[in-house]
Amino acid sequence: MNSNGNTKFLDRTRSLRGNFKRRNGHDIGLERVRKEVTKAMGKPCRYCGVHLTLDNLGLDHVVSKEDGGNHTWDNLQFICKQCNGTKGSFSHEPFVALLEIAEQYGVRDKLISRLRAANLMFGGR
Repeated sequence: MNSNGNTKFLDRTRSLRGNFKRRNGHDIGLERVRKEVTKAMGKPCRYCGVHLTLDNLGLDHVVSKEDGGNHTWDNLQFICKQCNGTKGSFSHEPFVALLEIAEQYGVRDKLISRLRAANLMFGGR
């Protein structure tokens, strides 16, 4: 990674940690964030398949806080920002079930579009 890329990495990991701490009142640790981001880079988003980069990386709860999820690394995942916004406060399993039902009826893309619009309208992530 060149010095510009390294600076971007350092800035992005600080930002991820800060956003998480501000939203959840819990510090997940900068070194751990950097380690986990490094592992996630280039892997596909589990919902849409886009390759994760520093620019599109979002930190998400697998089991949402609303459903009793905690702030530990075994309940956190990196997905793309767009899917993170679409998923909103859904936990992983209900969100996947919803996508599968929408796919069966041929309306998956329409559902995703509407979820994204609602999330933007009502101040989601």
